[in-house]
Amino acid sequence: MPSIRIAQAGSRRESWSSTRPVTVDPQPLVWVAGAAMSQTLEYREVDQFVIDAALDERVTFIRRVYAHVGAATLLLVGLIATIISTPALAEPLLRFAFANHWMILIGFLVATTAAHRMAESQASVGMQYLGLALYVVAEAVFFTPLLYLLHHRIPGGNDLMLQAATLTLVIFGGLTLV
Repeated sequence: MPSIRIAQAGSRRESWSSTRPVTVDPQPLVWVAGAAMSQTLEYREVDQFVIDAALDERVTFIRRVYAHVGAATLLLVGLIATIISTPALAEPLLRFAFANHWMILIGFLVATTAAHRMAESQASVGMQYLGLALYVVAEAVFFTPLLYLLHHRIPGGNDLMLQAATLTLVIFGGLTLV
């Protein structure tokens, strides 16, 4: 398999493939799997990893990530609690979810894909927050029927939900302190 080399104007290099050496002309070329494509080399901003950043930048980044995850988790819990405790919201959602479980699953997949694309968008920070909010709402719609059944139909469901919430808070808090 040919090697991948980039030659810049004014330089002359040789690249070795598995069968023969290939001479690269001084024109800006990009070798992709042995095929030369003439392009102008653009120097773009290079993605950086958090581990390569300075310590204070890493700490700031981790704090911001945990703040966003915490806010999204609180929003999710608030939405689910509001839907479960409001029969006018819960009953139509539950009827639809139990009658059309495939639609809920497909809707969840579509919404999370859209939210992921919005969150990765370089358009604006507002679009990224909108993606996060869409994801939280999709999770609330997806998990509400399950938690409603646990809360109202299974004996001891309230205790189980309280244990799960406590364990989540302890683990999240422990990771935040570390």
